[in-house]
Amino acid sequence: MRIMNVASLQTKGGVEVIYADMCNALAGHQVEHFVMSSRINEEILRCINEVSAPPRFHNKWGALHLPRIPFLRQWRFESALKQAKPDLLVGWNRLHDFPTLPKNLPFIHYEHGTSWYEHPQQEALAILQRADRIICASHAAKRMIELKWLKKSDDKIVVNRNAVPASRSQKQPRQESSQLRLAFAGRFHPVKAPWVVLQVLLKLKNATASFAGKGEQWEPTKKLAEQLGLTDRVRFLGHVSDMTAFYAEHDYLICPSVREPFGLVAVEAMLQGCIPLTTHVDGLSEALSGEQHRLCVPATLSMAEAVKLGHTGDLKHVTHVYDPSTDSLRGVLFPDPNQFAEKISQLEAAPAEKKALQEKLQLRAQTEYSFTSFIERQRAIYEK
Repeated sequence: MRIMNVASLQTKGGVEVIYADMCNALAGHQVEHFVMSSRINEEILRCINEVSAPPRFHNKWGALHLPRIPFLRQWRFESALKQAKPDLLVGWNRLHDFPTLPKNLPFIHYEHGTSWYEHPQQEALAILQRADRIICASHAAKRMIELKWLKKSDDKIVVNRNAVPASRSQKQPRQESSQLRLAFAGRFHPVKAPWVVLQVLLKLKNATASFAGKGEQWEPTKKLAEQLGLTDRVRFLGHVSDMTAFYAEHDYLICPSVREPFGLVAVEAMLQGCIPLTTHVDGLSEALSGEQHRLCVPATLSMAEAVKLGHTGDLKHVTHVYDPSTDSLRGVLFPDPNQFAEKISQLEAAPAEKKALQEKLQLRAQTEYSFTSFIERQRAIYEK
């Protein structure tokens, strides 16, 4: 089977890592890439170059740069289709600025979280209605599409939950310490609410916190750490190449996102014995199914309350999130740092319970979130 993917690969986030690992795993199929960004992240490019044809760019024809003129970009897409002759087209997490699709080519939309954002309604609906199949990375993503966009999906939506990427699936030896170690992993973006981790740290005296990632909230978060007098208890590491080792040397991952379609970092942390504590929103609690009462914090703080505690940044692109408690959409709210601190204190007061929970979560990550099983399900959907 010849598969052409339409994707933006400029950054290295969760969807891009899954994308690269999936291309490596689809042995027996010819995989092509039509890239909607102007460049590809170097690590992602290195991965896909090993197993597939050189990517084609929407804005380049050889060495010639194509201006942003709709008919030229459409011509580039159609010429790529003629060259690749794909049997299947897969659009990766994109609901706007998409080429017009031929009517006779099977098309799958892969939903990893873009439906949470605002898009021109006609464009988004055209893509979702045209799709022969929609693959969602979580049940929350499925419900977001149904509640916000399609209203009626005619059973064409399939859930294939995210898995620990093959490149991050190696279990590492735990690095134990007498000190309590908290971790944050992800983009420093307003939706990730990194300031919450500092407020949690403020309430736990024998604790440190490490931040992996970068982004627009990097400087504001560092400034808040200084204001709270936490500089000597915090490490801002920037980009971390070996995330498996990072999780293995921490006790708790704090994931206080106000929006998170699935929460891949939570599953990756579980595999390394790092207990994730998350907001009860979207797909985060789904990743921790069966342990929500111990590991999830409800979102109860308003924007005004969050600003008082250190939140900065704009959330105008996310107007609604999915509330798994009510199976409905609601506005953006923030988790209370006090509740994260309370859950950590409860687990630290019961070492045997904490150890049993670590082992249970590790087993869950290895079995239910196996990348091999994920690929088998994805391949079956493609072939059908």
